Amino acid sequence: MLTCEILKENTEFIFKCVDESGQELLKSQNYQNKADVFTELAKFTSAGYKSYVYEICDEKDCFFFKISNKGVVLLESVLFENRDRVYELTQSLQGGCVISHIIDKSFVEGNVIYYLTCTNYLKFKEPYLIELEKEDDEYVGAIKELNLYSYSDNINEIIEDLKIDLDELYDTLYIEEKNLSTKAIQVKEKLNSNLVLSVV
Repeated sequence: MLTCEILKENTEFIFKCVDESGQELLKSQNYQNKADVFTELAKFTSAGYKSYVYEICDEKDCFFFKISNKGVVLLESVLFENRDRVYELTQSLQGGCVISHIIDKSFVEGNVIYYLTCTNYLKFKEPYLIELEKEDDEYVGAIKELNLYSYSDNINEIIEDLKIDLDELYDTLYIEEKNLSTKAIQVKEKLNSNLVLSVV
């Protein structure tokens, strides 16, 4: 899964996608406002890049690609060492690339905000805000609208725990429980309105 980082460069915004090892794979064009960045990122979960033009450089020591729409380059990959990795990444983008979470680092005052984009089984129309607070040596991570909480000294662990909790919540609300309480029905409606896809 990829992680996307939103950054501010001068007065414009960009996003970069990195893999699990932290290696940058993709970099976006510059955007005038952050709303446009989130609109573009939504295409990752909905196969929104399927109809765009892929330009693949496939020559000796030249393996990378660009994605463009109406002549505008939207995303450009780094240079890869082998051809297979380029084709693998372009195929995943055409099928709806999975972004684990978004880290918004674009604030001047140094704030960082985390959003959860998907779990192992679920994708969301709008990413869920993860509210983080520090208590003693631990962080408390919460998706308050779904009443989910996780505790750890490691933010990545919190994100992974919340993904598991969301998958389990889905199982409970949609598969296991037949007689839901009023509160559980409300949570189910909130979750349902934001689901793009379930692969359970």
